[in-house]
Amino acid sequence: MSRFVEKIRPPLAKGISILLALALLPGCWDKRELNEIAIVRALGADYTENEEIELSAQQVIPQSAESGEGNKAGTLEVSGTGTTMADALSKMQGNVGRKLFLGHVEVVLFGENLARAGIAPSIDFLVRYPQLRTRSQVYVTEGNPLEILAIKPVIQNTSAELLLSHTEQGRDLSVDLNELTQMLSGESRAAVLPIVKKKDDTMAVIHGMALFDKGRMVAKLDPETARGLLWLRNEVHFATVSIPLKHSSGQISLEVIKSETTLIPRIEGNRWIMTVRIRADDDLIQNGTLTDVSAIRSSMKQLEELASKDVENRVKAALRVLQEHGTDVVGFGKVFHQKFPAEWEKMKNRWPEQFRNIELDMDVDVHVRRTGMVKQPAGVPTERIRRK
Repeated sequence: MSRFVEKIRPPLAKGISILLALALLPGCWDKRELNEIAIVRALGADYTENEEIELSAQQVIPQSAESGEGNKAGTLEVSGTGTTMADALSKMQGNVGRKLFLGHVEVVLFGENLARAGIAPSIDFLVRYPQLRTRSQVYVTEGNPLEILAIKPVIQNTSAELLLSHTEQGRDLSVDLNELTQMLSGESRAAVLPIVKKKDDTMAVIHGMALFDKGRMVAKLDPETARGLLWLRNEVHFATVSIPLKHSSGQISLEVIKSETTLIPRIEGNRWIMTVRIRADDDLIQNGTLTDVSAIRSSMKQLEELASKDVENRVKAALRVLQEHGTDVVGFGKVFHQKFPAEWEKMKNRWPEQFRNIELDMDVDVHVRRTGMVKQPAGVPTERIRRK
């Protein structure tokens, strides 16, 4: 009998332990039904004339199953004003019949007024609030963010999805909340964000970039200069450039299929020099000239040299703006720190000033890999095509 008791004692003890553990579990004490919450896809914040924060939210209005598969989910834009982001959210909650749920926010917009006043306090709220994702994409808007949130796209369900589709194409800068926080707290305390511009009631586009120094927006980069910054940051994933050939009318369009940017620092006495080495492989996707570049070796070489020069000019234009404002959003400081730790230690407190004096050494090589399905210009009489 005693042996039988000893055999069942361990399983019994294990069962009692499980029951006690289950009793201690809290369960879904904070659960909310779907019809009790308002799902938010995007947030926008701007500074008002009264120097308060206006916080806007894009609330998704789900469609019922009976409404049909072709119908898109609608959106409702709500807002609130307060002295801080937290205060504005509280005021906005008072204007909504359901509890705002921010766990699905994928886009955060900062109006230009707030960006120039400083976004650091707003960033603190966004990364501290438990529901928000740090992978949310961040943008600056030329006007009030509410205007962007209110856009009704033709294809996408919401303006948030529209902006994400632009970013996912790889043509423009992509910065999420986590990356922005790291840039603002990094060695240079400089950051860069894409700028969103409203085109019409159904479309918004990425139109340049905004430069930040110590949490405040200090300058804008136009789309052409912004492309140069992407080259510097090794973030050119997809791009098309059109180049005119010498002694030939029309232009040739190239598509970047592969690129790599390498930063090579060196110090010579008091001179801090950065070599920017760029290697790119392009495809020729349109020939609008009368030249058969595949048949003329000198024309192909000229094309590659012109493409390399175009990249170099864009990079130099971007760096001029960065150095003018002392905003190292490329990471020059980090590269010098890694290669020359002793020299960096002496210079780090004066880095913005030193960054303005960095000398640039360009090494760009663009190679045209393929010329497409046809060699000579299409749709042009043979006798007019230049092959020499």
